[in-house]
Amino acid sequence: MRYGDLYKQALERARTAATTTGGKHQAKRLSGNLDALDRIQCMVNELRAAGAPVIIQDIVAGEMDEQSLTLGIGDEKVGASIEHMAIKVYWRGPDKTPMVYHCLSQSRLNALAKAIVHRAIPSALIKEEEKRMAPPARVIRLP
Repeated sequence: MRYGDLYKQALERARTAATTTGGKHQAKRLSGNLDALDRIQCMVNELRAAGAPVIIQDIVAGEMDEQSLTLGIGDEKVGASIEHMAIKVYWRGPDKTPMVYHCLSQSRLNALAKAIVHRAIPSALIKEEEKRMAPPARVIRLP
């Protein structure tokens, strides 16, 4: 075989790989990330139905179905992201290592729910105390 032919064959293979979208080494879209987002939204909806001060804010879709969101737990805002079917929660801030909760593991989702509940309880107690300490409403009758 001639080296010129080898170069031409390799060049042709590289051109076809660059023009096709189904390349061998391209990252695949992960629809499981959307399932993970659905699971965390269901979890938050169940907690809200029970009266927990938890909401999901600022859901942003990134490349390859990656999601980033903000969990509002009481007055605290916690960053989270969903990558490769894992929910990464930055409990100690965006510069620190996140806790990873895999959405296919029910025990990991339960651990995430417990962590959310433990952070929501102090805020709920403070709000109940404020309601209890509020002065009672007075009725003023006008003649």
